[in-house]
Amino acid sequence: MADQKKKWSDSVIRNARSVSGGIYEAMTAKMQIDRLIRVPFREDITTGHYAVIAGQTYKILQVQTIADCRPKSMDISMQKIRQRGR
Repeated sequence: MADQKKKWSDSVIRNARSVSGGIYEAMTAKMQIDRLIRVPFREDITTGHYAVIAGQTYKILQVQTIADCRPKSMDISMQKIRQRGR
């Protein structure tokens, strides 16, 4: 397939929690961030993937590993995918 997009469902990120810090870097890069979550670390979640949370699809724009957190975690900055006609 030419256009394979990975989506992460609610079950994949069920341990996610919203976080408010760490958004400064994304703001200085002039990215629109609609949601920022902290999840347990996973090597297979990267930028360009998609996440579905509570029925809403988001594009993952930035993934940051949190070095001083146990268990190892990462912050994921996402942009809401707006559907046509909504």
